[in-house]
Amino acid sequence: MRKLITPLLICISLYSYGQNRTDYYNQLEQLIDNDQLEEIIALEAQVAANTTDLDTLTAEIFSIFGETYLGLAKFNLATSYYEKALKVREQLIPLETIGYSNTLYSLAYLYFDLGKFNKSIGIANKLLVVDAALHGKESDAYLESVLFYADILVETGKYSDALAILNKQLKNSKSDEYAVAVLNAKKGDVLSLLGNYDDAKELLVSSSKVFEEQDDTIRFVLTQGSLAINYINQGKYPIAELIFNQSKNNLDGIMGMEILLNDIDNNIALAQMALGRSNEAIAIYKNLLSQDSVTFGTVHPNYLTSLINIGMAYYDVKNFDLAEKSLKEALEISAQLYDQQSEVNAQVLNNLANVYREKGQYELAIKTFETSRGIYEKVEGKKSANYATVIFNIGKTELLKNAANTEKTLQEALKLRKSILGEHHPKYAEVTNYLAIYYWKKNDLKNSRKYFEQTFENFFEQIKLFFPSLSEEEKTKFYLEKLRPTFEQYNSLAAQMMKNDPDILGQLYNYQLRTKGIIMVATERLRRSIYDSNDSSLIKDFNTWKLAKERLSKLYSNNDPRQGLVDSLNQYANQIEKSLVSRSSQFAQIYNEEIPDWKRVQKSLKTGETAVEIIRYRVSDPAKGGSFSEKIHYLALIIDESSEFPRSVLLTRGELMEGRYLNNYRNSIRYQIEDNYTYNELWAPLEKQFKGVNKLYISPDGVYNQVNLSTLVNPNTKEYLIKEIEIQEVTSTRDILSSASEKASASKYLFGFPTYTLAKKQKPSETGVNRSLRGVDFSETRGLRGGLLRYMRSGEGIAELPGTKTEVEEISKIYEDRGIITNTLTTSQASESKLKEISNPGILHIATHGYFLENVKSPDFEESNRYYQNPLLRAGIILAGAEDFLLSGNNPIDNEDGILTAYEAMNMDLNNTELVVLSACETGLGEVSNGEGVYGLQRAFKIAGARYLVMSMWNVDDDATQRLMTLFYENLAKGKEKYYAFREAQLSLMQEYPEPFYWGAFKIVGE
Repeated sequence: MRKLITPLLICISLYSYGQNRTDYYNQLEQLIDNDQLEEIIALEAQVAANTTDLDTLTAEIFSIFGETYLGLAKFNLATSYYEKALKVREQLIPLETIGYSNTLYSLAYLYFDLGKFNKSIGIANKLLVVDAALHGKESDAYLESVLFYADILVETGKYSDALAILNKQLKNSKSDEYAVAVLNAKKGDVLSLLGNYDDAKELLVSSSKVFEEQDDTIRFVLTQGSLAINYINQGKYPIAELIFNQSKNNLDGIMGMEILLNDIDNNIALAQMALGRSNEAIAIYKNLLSQDSVTFGTVHPNYLTSLINIGMAYYDVKNFDLAEKSLKEALEISAQLYDQQSEVNAQVLNNLANVYREKGQYELAIKTFETSRGIYEKVEGKKSANYATVIFNIGKTELLKNAANTEKTLQEALKLRKSILGEHHPKYAEVTNYLAIYYWKKNDLKNSRKYFEQTFENFFEQIKLFFPSLSEEEKTKFYLEKLRPTFEQYNSLAAQMMKNDPDILGQLYNYQLRTKGIIMVATERLRRSIYDSNDSSLIKDFNTWKLAKERLSKLYSNNDPRQGLVDSLNQYANQIEKSLVSRSSQFAQIYNEEIPDWKRVQKSLKTGETAVEIIRYRVSDPAKGGSFSEKIHYLALIIDESSEFPRSVLLTRGELMEGRYLNNYRNSIRYQIEDNYTYNELWAPLEKQFKGVNKLYISPDGVYNQVNLSTLVNPNTKEYLIKEIEIQEVTSTRDILSSASEKASASKYLFGFPTYTLAKKQKPSETGVNRSLRGVDFSETRGLRGGLLRYMRSGEGIAELPGTKTEVEEISKIYEDRGIITNTLTTSQASESKLKEISNPGILHIATHGYFLENVKSPDFEESNRYYQNPLLRAGIILAGAEDFLLSGNNPIDNEDGILTAYEAMNMDLNNTELVVLSACETGLGEVSNGEGVYGLQRAFKIAGARYLVMSMWNVDDDATQRLMTLFYENLAKGKEKYYAFREAQLSLMQEYPEPFYWGAFKIVGE
């Protein structure tokens, strides 16, 4: 934060000057006191006539105009007037006066701000001499001058000189605890820039304590800001963001803090950009630009800073036109404020050159980078972080234009960042990533692999560091936007190398074990660690967070128009979640656990068993800097007990698999017609690897999440796969390693046949459909409530499902015959509130309607699209009273809406739940995220704690489903393991209902 200096006007004798000059000065003084700057400018024409004498009054008049132009952010004019004032004062006796000190300070500040650092240092040296003579070296005035001088030295890269003057002043001020804290805080800033983060942290923390004890909120906040920047310098962005937010809270209620709060917001946005949340940063910068333009005008450093930063935020979200527009405007403003050789100008040029590169204007980019590099070299030297960044950016551009010296440039950037930032800093991984792409482009695959794997070691350190401080939403954005693309690039490299270097497949398998479902696993473990902590305060806050999420869900499902309320509540919930994450010590230890390895998975396999990891990835092109094409590939990694390395099968028709052939599969199931394609596309390329295999553990990805492999027909044998091989689906094959879990609860809860409305209904027409389907079609509708209302306008409302009543009654009887009590809830008891009250049942069975909103592209839906970007809000199950609520806004059964979304299900207490059965339509559907599985009810119940899930892939038949579930629970009651109990139930049902539409609608997923 920059400091503006108001000259202290000294009392002077007015009798020795003419009355006109005195009146003129008095008029100026009154105007400056009232902040009437434009009125002072109107009197500028009279300056020459009133400054002919070489005296103090002349110097004061010049200083007032210097201060005026400083206030108007016209720095060059301000400098000119202060230079005139200094010239006069240096000819007066005595020389060491308050006025002389103030002029030196203001002029040193202006030179500093204009990037004229050598001049600034010269003036600051004089200032120290004058202040020492005027006030003494133990004075506050001298202390402020020392701090300012240290700032100048830091900006010119003279870190050692800055430390020397601060250490010297520490000796002068050793008896003053407060002064020592101020000096140590500044010293901490310098040490952080030198990469001495631990010592910097120690000084900043100790200084903060002093300021806090002395109730100096402003100094405390500023020092906390320095501590946060120390974390940013280390790449510890989540911790920095947390401190900045705490600083904002500390300033709450203090008047006149707007500018400081804006500075903090600017820094928060920088942390958000580093974490892949650039859209959030853009919103902050738009607000800052609006405020700065009013408060300071557009030709001002604060406005310029916001403009530069929003330009880079636009760059991050690939809006290169807006990025270029913002940065070109910034360049024009910079030219009005600063010297062309200023650090600010170098920063704008570097950012603008990045945009030119992304637009394919390589020659212009290189030229602009070189200009920026030259400025940084002159101002900061070759060992600065900014200089290293420009060298890296030049290397990236040279890579794209096939320049001969690309390798040299990138290696220079790597060496600089290693020495300045260290190997664990995120920016170090940027360079290793591009070196990997460079060597890949040169067909030096060995070196390419080496640098990719160095990059991933850095990534895993980032995960270990960042995840314990981020909410689930923030983890998702950070991982998918910052890390995941590089793993996809490596997949393309591995596919190229695997024939000649099969050991790369082992490393690729290991990366899958470490990253597949990483967000879901982190969220699930957080909840478990909170409950296992026995920390009442932590659990209380967790329940508060759940209530906030519940409220959010209701606002979302009702398309509440109060966007401000939604955003505010979402922010509140997010802050609580981040606090929970940071306070859960057990959760933090998750990332220090033993790293999974494919050989450990192999040792867990029995004879005749095979494990398969499916990887979906976009194809990366090293010739285009590692960018991705439109092509989609799938890679299957296969291991059994005798594998020396994982075997592989590459499928290169991913776009067709996810389009034409997935649609063909769904149509064949829906219309019960022969499917001649899906087996050949999704399974035939793999089947050669499974000769002699009895059981297959498969971790699906992409389109493999959207089909039930057991329903595919082998065109050679005319048999369904379920009869040819045992296929058990797992989230990741690391689940095979799962240690024995705690004993599940013995309680069993069965929900079915909900009363959707208490109003009387007409019986369906005799000409209606004979069979009931456990689902409703909400496609292309405006939100959840609108979709259901549109469906019910047919006049029949939400169809009752009598088969669900029979289903839960028969399951209950199965257990009762064995002396086991079940909790069966039907009709009005099968409500959302009753379901949410349940805590850790052993088995939870829900039989009702289900839904998934998929094709949300109609104009009506666009209005509420913001509410439904989260796929967990587009999947759910229908419970008692739902129809009444949707028609009237009131549920006569309870205070809920009767619709349990996946978003809500995620917050249920199922930590000791062995099995959840979602006996409804489309409960296995959702939005597929590469490497993260299906975002829908499946994910929600897994996060809530369920170990096994039974869910459906399409609209299911009521009678067939009732029969399948009865068979399944009969097998379970006989003591059969869940997977085999379910598989045998399907095979039995096939005898009654041969089409896979009936017996293959459900699949079981679990550990």
